[in-house]
Amino acid sequence: MNEEDFFKIVSAGIQAPSGDNLQPWEIHPSKDYNSFKLYGVEDKEDFFDVANSATHISGGAFLENIVISAQNLGYETNIEVNSNSSKQIAEVNFSRLVKERKNKLYEAIPKRATLRVHYKTEGLPKEFYSKIEYLCEKRNVDLRIVDKESPLSEVIYRADLIRLKIKKAHDYLASALRCTKREIERRDGLDYRTLGIPYFPKTTSKLLRSWNFMKLARLTRMDRFMSKVAITDNLNNSEGIGVIVSPKYSKEEMIKCGRFLENFWLRLTTYEGFLQPLAMIPFSLRRLKIFEGEGLSKEQKKELNRIEREVSNELNLSASEEVSMMFRFGVAKPPKVMTLRKPVGSFIKQE
Repeated sequence: MNEEDFFKIVSAGIQAPSGDNLQPWEIHPSKDYNSFKLYGVEDKEDFFDVANSATHISGGAFLENIVISAQNLGYETNIEVNSNSSKQIAEVNFSRLVKERKNKLYEAIPKRATLRVHYKTEGLPKEFYSKIEYLCEKRNVDLRIVDKESPLSEVIYRADLIRLKIKKAHDYLASALRCTKREIERRDGLDYRTLGIPYFPKTTSKLLRSWNFMKLARLTRMDRFMSKVAITDNLNNSEGIGVIVSPKYSKEEMIKCGRFLENFWLRLTTYEGFLQPLAMIPFSLRRLKIFEGEGLSKEQKKELNRIEREVSNELNLSASEEVSMMFRFGVAKPPKVMTLRKPVGSFIKQE
């Protein structure tokens, strides 16, 4: 593969979503650019990246973009997940396609975005759902589309209230928020303009960095208003809630989840649709199970155990299943501000 094609493919890869837009990827290419190793950049301060599950999901989304863009340039992709390494996600090998075929999702990659505002309550045609049903069968993925008015909406709201009480989670989000022009130009965090804050977004974003402000919000019950605006109101103004159900946690399942999520998201984009991940429930329940709730209070653990039972009952989960990801989705106007990515060269590490 020539260097120009390789950089085009990687440029598409880094358009994948990642927690707080921190882009936790390292790419180690071979000298001939016919292959590369993808590494996840571990961040021990990320409270919800339990066992690197969030990194592996974003790595899966990255790989999905790689497959689509490589095919569009005339290359076939072979991916080998590294199950034995905690840092290396996968090795990717390229070969020339015998017959070139363009991938229609390629043009959606730079347009895909997280949108944290109201969507239309209806707008996606039956054709979209038929394509997603076929995708689920092809990928062997269990996707549940849940009505926005189901009891699950209230459970998601309660989970968000817990999130606002966890100092480690707050501190990590505060460190990722970018509120000034200089911070935003670093391209390595969460641009406050993409948060969908309806009132005084810049001032509110700066206040959200303060743990003392959050303590005051809880004392005055303003936290309930904040979660209502961010969760309940937005869920009510969506087409539905998506839930990806997987077997119990494994690296392979998280990567598979990430690949499916990105493909779903890109297909949604072609219908002028958008998506917002709702990660609190899957990631906090993973912390509860794998790390025995380390960093959570007894009260928070008790409430999360209750939430787990309610989610399991609502989705009819078996003992061997868990929620890998939740999201809301729908049709909306494109965002005025798109999340920026770091320069493509900053991800490349020559071995």
